[in-house]
Order: sequence, then structure tokens, then C-alpha cells
Amino acid sequence: MERFKILQALQNQTRKKEIQYDLSEDDEDKVEAEGSSNKNGKTKPRFDVVKIIEDAEISLRPSLTMILAETS
Repeated sequence: MERFKILQALQNQTRKKEIQYDLSEDDEDKVEAEGSSNKNGKTKPRFDVVKIIEDAEISLRPSLTMILAETS
């Protein structure tokens, strides 16, 4: 039963993240602009950890749904 509660909480969290997640096509340009710092001619990439985590949560949703269906 505890496993079910954990999986349900994870699924609910991924739903919240997906709603907040901006899937617009022009994000790539923004990330590139935000991810570079041009000081002294050097470009420094910046990784957006939150976006990586959100992508992972969204991609895990089908697996979580399947596990929840099996446990209920």
C-alpha cells in the first residue's frame, strides 16, 4: 500500500510539472541565449537542471501509469 501511495504522489507531481512546462518551439533559441555567457570571447554553457528533471518526469509518466494500474 505504501508503494502505491509513493507512485500516486509521483504521478500527481508529473502532472503538475507537465501543466507548468512550456512546450513552445522557440524555447531552443531562449536556452541557447540563456545558456551562453560571452565574457572575454569565451562561451560558457549553462545546463538548466530544472528543465532536465521536468523532461525526465514527463517521460516517466507512462511507466508510472502502467505500474499504478498493475498495483490497483
